[in-house]
Amino acid sequence: MKNQCNYRIKFIYRFIFVFTLIFFKYNHSDSQITFIKPTQSDTLLTGRTIRLEWNSDSLNNMVSLYYSNDDGIDWKLIEDSLTSTFYDWDVPLFDTLNLKLRAVSDYTDAPYLLYEIPNAHKSEVRTVGFSNDGKFVLSSGADSTVKVWDITTGLTIDSITLANQYVFGAYQFHGLDSIIIPFDSNTILWDRLNHTTAKFGQGYFNNIVKSCAVNPNKPLFASASYDGNVILFSVVTGDSMMSFHSDDYSNVYTCFFSDDGNMILFSTYSGDTYAYDVNSGSLIMKFNSEDRSGSRLIWSLISSPDNLKIATGCVDGNVRLYNIYSDSVIAVLSGHTGQIRSLDFRQNGNIIISGSLDGTMRQWDIVSGNEVTVPIIHGSQVLSCAYSPTGDTIVSAGRDGSIKFWRNYLFHHYEDTLNCIIKYPLKVKIPDIYSKTGDFFRMQVLAESLEDIPSPQNKKLDYELLLKFPKKLIDFRDSALSTQILKSKDSVSINIKSKILSDTLGNFLALALFGSEYSGKLNILDFKITNSDDYYIEKDDGSITLSTSCEGNTSREIQFFNSGPSLNVYPQPAGSEMTIEMNMIEKGRYKLRIYDDNGNFIKELINSNFAPGKQKFRYNCEFLQPGFYFIIMNAPSEIKLKYVLIIR
Repeated sequence: MKNQCNYRIKFIYRFIFVFTLIFFKYNHSDSQITFIKPTQSDTLLTGRTIRLEWNSDSLNNMVSLYYSNDDGIDWKLIEDSLTSTFYDWDVPLFDTLNLKLRAVSDYTDAPYLLYEIPNAHKSEVRTVGFSNDGKFVLSSGADSTVKVWDITTGLTIDSITLANQYVFGAYQFHGLDSIIIPFDSNTILWDRLNHTTAKFGQGYFNNIVKSCAVNPNKPLFASASYDGNVILFSVVTGDSMMSFHSDDYSNVYTCFFSDDGNMILFSTYSGDTYAYDVNSGSLIMKFNSEDRSGSRLIWSLISSPDNLKIATGCVDGNVRLYNIYSDSVIAVLSGHTGQIRSLDFRQNGNIIISGSLDGTMRQWDIVSGNEVTVPIIHGSQVLSCAYSPTGDTIVSAGRDGSIKFWRNYLFHHYEDTLNCIIKYPLKVKIPDIYSKTGDFFRMQVLAESLEDIPSPQNKKLDYELLLKFPKKLIDFRDSALSTQILKSKDSVSINIKSKILSDTLGNFLALALFGSEYSGKLNILDFKITNSDDYYIEKDDGSITLSTSCEGNTSREIQFFNSGPSLNVYPQPAGSEMTIEMNMIEKGRYKLRIYDDNGNFIKELINSNFAPGKQKFRYNCEFLQPGFYFIIMNAPSEIKLKYVLIIR
């Protein structure tokens, strides 16, 4: 008596420790994933690279990144399974500037042992399962004993021992008050309230009853025998209601009622599975085994909560999933190295657990066919396993005679969503200008980064340019500015309407006024697009360099030949070599290409960035056949062309 009291006290203290551990592990506040960069105020630019960064101080798991252009209705994957805390993202060329970012971190805590009831039976435990309320566990053993356990204390609250060693399982009949027990070639109904037993099926079977199933909605249960028969019995009358058998009368190892109670399912030594309608007795579907030698023997069988799928556990170590109404195999779940002795569906119907003689339990997502967590190591051959009604606890039992309780895996989902400011990048540039005093030159407003804007040719801009220039150094002569008096000003505001977005946003003429050599800056003080907020403006200032005094003070006709770069080729005609001179008045990229007189491209001679000034190049032209050619120079804002003749 004293030893039993000490055992109870130790067990209670052990439970206090275990549930305190559970509470701490599953109820403490975990760190949420949060974007660090960009912030809500940062502007993202299409076509550019942005660093996405997030915190994960206490998360040792992978992160997936997504974006949405439709306010979160549809999410597109940026990158999956990232182990770092940042990712450099090339922002796509979005047609719509509506962007949300999402960082998602999903991970799963591995199952772990809560506690064990050692020596729960004197020999192997053949079946184990939770009560409907999850507070109790029912077990049956090869010691001919059936027990009911209180999981709070881990103690037996009721038990029954039958006369010999032929108890093959125990099943609740609509609750724990009545227990169905396959016993020898009969079935026992144990009435726990009245402390009585009743025998069913006497004389019906010629071999042992291996398995039973309880109809969840009717006062019926099924008994399945090694003689190949499955018989339905009424607990009200004690009579058989309906019988079924396998086609070849091979041993029936397991039977199961569908969740709605309208189907009885059973499987055989030959590996065949049958589904019958309980109301009409008609065959719904038969799943034939590919091998009838016994290598496909089915030990365990269940149906899904939606009554559409069947899962079988086989001697070959595989779990097979079938669609009841299409006669098709959905999946074969492989991973065990021993026979599958037990199966159970989790409450949601998409997760299944399998217990095997390899000593493990595995949990599968029947949609993907993948394991959802690491295997649970029971420690000896598993004969039975089951979920609690909530699915957060698992009970297992087997050849070692123990019953073990496991905290199931816990799925964590963290995410952070960020509303982003996103714009099209547009670089506005004034090129460097090199000209003579008193000459007119072309001042251009150029646009760059058009490759980072989708379909720029379909976009029109209204813009306002505020330009600062050296006071009295230049004087504008342009119709767009004809109403403005600029002589005493050093800045000008220019308004342009409905300009198609292209590499040239403006083209203005100006006259250099000063008669002495002078250099100065052309500054873009402001550039505003007035008909759209879609653009992020970057500005690149230019300069003007004037040299050589103007000849006299007399009036002259305005010429434009000094307004751009020049290209000169000599000697002409050329033989085996020619010299090319380029006078570059603005900084930027210059390209020099040769074409034949039919306009066919032959060769690119130059593709480089240059500062303002003159450059001279010599080229061997022996690769050219005699005839006419033309050379094109692409300057940042102009194109120059020269015809050349090659003779031998």
